[in-house]
Amino acid sequence: MKTILLAFLLAATGAHARLGETVDECKTRYGEAYINEDKEFPNCSYGRFSAAGYTILITFHEGRCEDIRYEKREGAFSNEELKFLLSKNSAQPWSAGTKVISDRYGAPREVVRWWTKDGCVADFATIPMQLWIQNAARIRRDAENEAAKIAKKKADTAEQAKSKAAALNRL
Repeated sequence: MKTILLAFLLAATGAHARLGETVDECKTRYGEAYINEDKEFPNCSYGRFSAAGYTILITFHEGRCEDIRYEKREGAFSNEELKFLLSKNSAQPWSAGTKVISDRYGAPREVVRWWTKDGCVADFATIPMQLWIQNAARIRRDAENEAAKIAKKKADTAEQAKSKAAALNRL
């Protein structure tokens, strides 16, 4: 019964951001929010909203939602809530949930993962109690940024090795 009531409240209050929505559409859905610009990644900003017992953290790229984290303030997510939130974030059907080990949370942990044919990925973790949904563009950009960091680190290491070798040659 609680699950049915919660699904009704989510639908009535619009407590479901949708991938692809603009900042203004999200503000219309939830009200004003704390929005801040990302200094490391150009054209990115973050919004923090609150609705229907959730804290909703959204990453915007070029003004469009591409990453959503639903954090439950109290209690656990029901299967119906998870299905409902997934359905609101992709027109494509989601795969069956599969348990995987993910390092998206800063440390490896077991999550349930879903994906769509168009490249969206959703992870559900119980610590923190969170459903994290990303579109394909965000996943691709994250991979490119990580590859660039690795390449820079390798280049810096090679430059340091050259400097050390030059210093040794001067001895």
